[in-house]
Amino acid sequence: MSIRYKLIIVISAVILLTALPISLFLISRQEREDLRDIIARGEAMSKILSQSAMNIVLMNEGNIISSRIDGKEIMEILKPYVEQGMVYADTVLLSSSRDLNGTVLASLGKGAVSRGTSVKEGKISTKELAELLSGTAYREITDPHGAGRYLEMVSIAKLPEGTPFTIGRIIFSREDVLAPLREIRTTVVMIIIALVLFVAAVGFVFATYISRPIEKLISGVEKIEAGELRHEVDITGTDELGRLGISFNRMAKILDMKISELESMNRRLTHLDAIKDEFLANTSHELRTPINGIVGIAESLLEGAAGKLGEAALHNLSMIVKSGRRLTSLVNDILDLSRLKNHDIELVRKPVDLHAVVQVALLIVAPQSKLKGIAVENLIRSGDYIINGDEDRLQQILLNLVDNAVKFTDHGSITISATASGNDSPIAVLMVKDTGIGIPANRREAVFDSFVQADGTIARRFGGTGLGLSITKKLVELHGGTITLESEQGKGTTFRVALPIFEGDAPTEEGYMSGCFGGEAAAKDYAISLAPVTPPVTPIEGRGAMGLILVVDDELVNLQVMINHLGLAGYEVRVVKSGRDALELLDGGLAPDLVLLDIMMPVMTGFEVCRRIRQTKSLHELPVIMLTAKNSPLDIVTGFETGANDYISKPFDRQELLARVNSFVELKKSAEKKRKLIEYQKELSVAREIQSSILPTSFPRVPGIDIAVKYQPINAVGGDFYDFHILEDGRLGVIIADVAGHGMPASLIGAMLKIAFSMNNRHAGRPEEFLSSINRELCKHSNNHFITANYLLLDPATGGIVSSNAGHWHLPLLNRKTGDIRFIYNRSRPMGIYPNLGFSRFETTAEPGSRLLLFTDGIIEARNAAGELFGEKRFHTVLKDTRALPPDDCVAAIAATADEWSGLGRSFDDDVCLICLDI
Repeated sequence: MSIRYKLIIVISAVILLTALPISLFLISRQEREDLRDIIARGEAMSKILSQSAMNIVLMNEGNIISSRIDGKEIMEILKPYVEQGMVYADTVLLSSSRDLNGTVLASLGKGAVSRGTSVKEGKISTKELAELLSGTAYREITDPHGAGRYLEMVSIAKLPEGTPFTIGRIIFSREDVLAPLREIRTTVVMIIIALVLFVAAVGFVFATYISRPIEKLISGVEKIEAGELRHEVDITGTDELGRLGISFNRMAKILDMKISELESMNRRLTHLDAIKDEFLANTSHELRTPINGIVGIAESLLEGAAGKLGEAALHNLSMIVKSGRRLTSLVNDILDLSRLKNHDIELVRKPVDLHAVVQVALLIVAPQSKLKGIAVENLIRSGDYIINGDEDRLQQILLNLVDNAVKFTDHGSITISATASGNDSPIAVLMVKDTGIGIPANRREAVFDSFVQADGTIARRFGGTGLGLSITKKLVELHGGTITLESEQGKGTTFRVALPIFEGDAPTEEGYMSGCFGGEAAAKDYAISLAPVTPPVTPIEGRGAMGLILVVDDELVNLQVMINHLGLAGYEVRVVKSGRDALELLDGGLAPDLVLLDIMMPVMTGFEVCRRIRQTKSLHELPVIMLTAKNSPLDIVTGFETGANDYISKPFDRQELLARVNSFVELKKSAEKKRKLIEYQKELSVAREIQSSILPTSFPRVPGIDIAVKYQPINAVGGDFYDFHILEDGRLGVIIADVAGHGMPASLIGAMLKIAFSMNNRHAGRPEEFLSSINRELCKHSNNHFITANYLLLDPATGGIVSSNAGHWHLPLLNRKTGDIRFIYNRSRPMGIYPNLGFSRFETTAEPGSRLLLFTDGIIEARNAAGELFGEKRFHTVLKDTRALPPDDCVAAIAATADEWSGLGRSFDDDVCLICLDI
């Protein structure tokens, strides 16, 4: 269908789907409004009729004839409603008299019988009367003769006592009421139909005008699609279609230019591809010389060319030989791929015994198959299948297939068999069947492409470049054969190679084996030289002072290189070949300082290993450095997203490796120190809580004594201690103590002192016995930490003071009126060292208004920048100068003076405790 017809249909449908439903909706809505209006008026008029009829009958004192005459006059007022659809109206008398009940007093209209009424001889039937009395004020009735539907409104007038007396009834024809709206509906439908026809006609003209340029555009597109890229669309005008035509012509020109550029680029790419192949071939040729030199010198050293070598040196040399041979194999594959692509390989065809070729391939892979415990069987008998082909290339085909089967088979067997088919051109179908991992269905075609493996992910279990099967396929096709495969994932793979059979005399197996690889013995030697080096990596003894490094890599050579570099730098090195082994070591308790992690590893990639490590270890707890040849931006970003700390690309510089390793090992150690510091801070917090619990939270209220305390530990916790208790006779007991040392140990001794202070309340009235008892308890647990203390009893009633001292400073007793100072002191030794130490008693009396100051040595031993002590003399001077201040201001002023004297920004060198008692 063309666009013009689609446009006409769409416009017509829009009109029909919008105008028609809206019009019908509005008309239906008006119908409902008209019906509600006529019903409301009918109900009102029926009430008027019933009330008027009742009033007429009552005014005429029940005279029916007079009431009928008067009722006709009332009916005259309803004549205008006939034009609005009213077809009948009446008033009916209700009476207990059977003769009068149902009498029609007045009526208006005709055909009442056909409209649902049954008026005979001026009365309505008893049945209809019962319906009128039991019905509602409004109902719809249907003409039993099918003449239409009617709206009946009924109203009943009642006497004051509630007895029904008259009925007023009005009947409207529904069709007559809605007749004007039906005419309007018909008119609207006709207008819409006319509008649709008009729009269709106009739309046809308009659509033709619009579609003509579009048809030109379609024609232009078809011509360009056919290849006429220089075709231009003839569309004129400044509207959207004209601009579209201009844009289309420009696009066609640009497309022509781009295609020309692509053709030029393709020619250049073809040229560059040829240059690349040439460069690849030349480079591969040039690589052979140094590789052969490396392998040859390493082999000669293994044979003792430079004298007897140690076991570690022999092992490292064997790894060099293995790596060199792997590189030689890769170079040969690249050369073959280049030659096959350039058609530079020419086959030297001759009869070749398939059995002998298979035997040589089995000899070469024998060490690897025995190492994996795989049974390899040649089911082809000698002389059964003679192939017309190139001996060396057939051997290469067989070796690639058998070596591939051994590589991808972990257990089970490998069988090589053959069948013959074809009559005119006989062929041998060689089958190499293994019980290995199989190939996924979506990868079976791709495995024959260059540089493609069945498992192309970085987590693949098996290495390789993906050239073997590609070269094999090209060599088979060069022989005029075909290669196919059948595989079931998890159960194995079967390769089928169809090769032409030689038609002539077959060579003997002995003759073939003598010419292949220089004979069977040479083939065995070659197999041994290709066997993988499996001894464990050799550690470097006597290392490990710098830290422990865990290296994860699936290549033994890489592991040995890392051991050599890191071991010589002083690190202890642990190596594993898979991510699972690494995670098992870490879960088993190994705590390395750093993990060097390869990305491309079998089964589990380095990304996954790093992600697992980060589930339990943060970036600082165990740094991880990714070490791999994959260095694309996406790989680097992925490494960091999985939790790696750094990324080093292979090949790497030894100095760079060691510098980064050193940095992250130091980072880990710094993080460990920070963790210990945080733990220490937590312990300090606990100690602070302990000390807060042993120091008084409030001071006792003793009449006649004002108390103020200033306590300031040097650290989060301190070793100074004080406490109060009130004896039964009203005396106040005060202890002040200074534990040797600072921080948590001093805080713990303070906690023990608090316990001892609380347990010996029975001796609180005798200071010397009180200190002796506390000393005995502390000596059991203080581990020779000495504590100086002074305990005194103060009687507020008499001013009497009883004191006992344990190596503490003498306490100043200040007369605030005169400024004189006396000292409370008796010589003795500190507590906590000798359990049977005795203490003496000192008694004195304080004058009213005296001030007693208990303190620890943090104040008097405060030093300034020059190292000078604050000393007792300055302390006593400040005490005198502040005697007019209240106790709280006194201790604050003393501490502030000592702090200011020590110098700006300095803090006390010891815990500070001041207790001021005003008597």
